[in-house]
Amino acid sequence: MTYFFRDLPLFRRLDLDVRAGTPPVGPVPAGGGWPLAVSALANAVGAVKAVRRGRDAETVRGLVERGGARVGVREAASGRWADDIARLVDAAERADPRARELAGRVRELVTAELG
Repeated sequence: MTYFFRDLPLFRRLDLDVRAGTPPVGPVPAGGGWPLAVSALANAVGAVKAVRRGRDAETVRGLVERGGARVGVREAASGRWADDIARLVDAAERADPRARELAGRVRELVTAELG
C-alpha cells in the first residue's frame, strides 16, 4: 500500500477517506496527535504545494516556520523556499531519526518540485 499513490501527479485532486491505520512512530506532543517530526514534515509538504500553487509568501512562510517550531528551528524563513524547506526537513530528521524514510521522500519532493 505504501506506493499505491506513487504515480499520481502531486497536485491532482484526490478525495481520500482514511478509516483505520497505525499511528506514526516517534514522540507525540502533549494531548496526542502526530509525532512532532512527522507533523513538521507535513508542513514541509504543504509548503511545497503552496509554492507550486503560487500562494503568497506569508502563507508559505507560516507553513515553514510553524513546522520549524515543532522541531526546534529558530531562524525565520528567508524566502528562498527550496532552501528553507530543505532546512526544515533536515531539522525534522535530526529531531527524530525514525522519520528518516519520510524525510528522504520529502527531500526528493523538494528537489523535484522546487529544484
